[in-house]
Amino acid sequence: MMTFPALPSLSRQPDTETPSQAPRGAKANSPSCKMSLSSRLLMTSVRRGHLKWSKALLSRGADINCAGKRGMTPLMRAVDRGDAGLVGMLLERGADRHARTTDGVTARMLAENRHHAGIVRLLDEPPPHLSHYGVDELIPVLNAGDLALMRALLSFGIDADRRNDHGITLLRAAVDKGDLRFIDLLLARRADVNLADAQGWTPLLSAATHPDPVALECLLDHGASIDHGDRDGTTALMAAATHNRIENAGMLLLRGADMDLADAHGRTALMIAVLHGHAGMARLLLCQGARIDAADRRGRTPLMVAARDGHADIVKLLLAKGAGVDQADTRGRTPLMAAAGRDFTGMAALVAEEQAGAGPARHPGLIEALSADILQQNGIVSMLLRANADPSRRDAKGWTAHALAARRRNHVIARTLQAQAGPSCSSMHSRTRGSMFDIMSRTR
Repeated sequence: MMTFPALPSLSRQPDTETPSQAPRGAKANSPSCKMSLSSRLLMTSVRRGHLKWSKALLSRGADINCAGKRGMTPLMRAVDRGDAGLVGMLLERGADRHARTTDGVTARMLAENRHHAGIVRLLDEPPPHLSHYGVDELIPVLNAGDLALMRALLSFGIDADRRNDHGITLLRAAVDKGDLRFIDLLLARRADVNLADAQGWTPLLSAATHPDPVALECLLDHGASIDHGDRDGTTALMAAATHNRIENAGMLLLRGADMDLADAHGRTALMIAVLHGHAGMARLLLCQGARIDAADRRGRTPLMVAARDGHADIVKLLLAKGAGVDQADTRGRTPLMAAAGRDFTGMAALVAEEQAGAGPARHPGLIEALSADILQQNGIVSMLLRANADPSRRDAKGWTAHALAARRRNHVIARTLQAQAGPSCSSMHSRTRGSMFDIMSRTR
């Protein structure tokens, strides 16, 4: 970076001061005593930061390189203000970046002295390289929140739809950051709202995951494809369901999003909400008419997944809405079998370690938490039985719900099945050598 002496206070020195000699080889501006009215108004407009007025005056013939006090041009005035938008507009319209004041100071030197790093970049030569800027070069401007500089850069003709190596556009980056100012600016520049990255992810899908729905609404207002799916078939509604953004999901549904579309795994938005245990999201989708028994590619229904994963509140909701209790997956397993066969044995090692360890417990509250989990799972089994789930059904390998519970050593659940369904629910392989709940009971 070039160095130079501290600049004088250009705007405070009287017009009668004798100008110093400009550096050799450079021509200093001479203050015009007969500046036209439009040029004088341009100077005033730039000094006050009025971009719109400045454009209008230039369109009416104001001299863009007119020199006022001490040879200050409109470009220098804009630099002195630190107004990147005005600087960009003036450069775009042909302002002389090499002009010097009567003290030999250029606009770039003034920008350096005022520590306007963004404007220094604008004034650097050669300017045509700006049109080749990509997303990665503009991300720092976005992260710094320098809206004026971004506006000026775009005014040079930078392609707002240029992508980086991952296919991410500047609009997508602005949505990821959640900065509505940049989103509005890019949309005003007619950025394509439907350009997807290498994975098929669009700005709308990204906006659907954010807690603030304003960006989502803005993109929809500008024509974003509401049911676009990425490479895995994930839509904006599914993205909102994954992140439990109920307000976003509500807006998408009001705008006509198809709630029964399935991703590459056959999962609808309802199934995704259930997988993540989002009861409020599931309730919203069901109230809007989502297919309650829509199965994925493995034949699993939302009720089956909720029963398997221990989401008692969602099981209760689905049963109240009329979910099929005996619909089987591709292995012939029903929701009751999924609930009864939930695997708790993976925690046996931790329980044994907790009981055998000397000194303070390394997993405080582990046994109590597991007890509560098993009892909740037992409650799900009871709910399914009260909803007339058939305990005598067998899967493709001949296992009943009771046999699966016994196989997983879930003796509490096995006893519930036998007590409510009778001996007919028992089958082969029902004998075990102890259960997780039995282990925990003996330690009390």
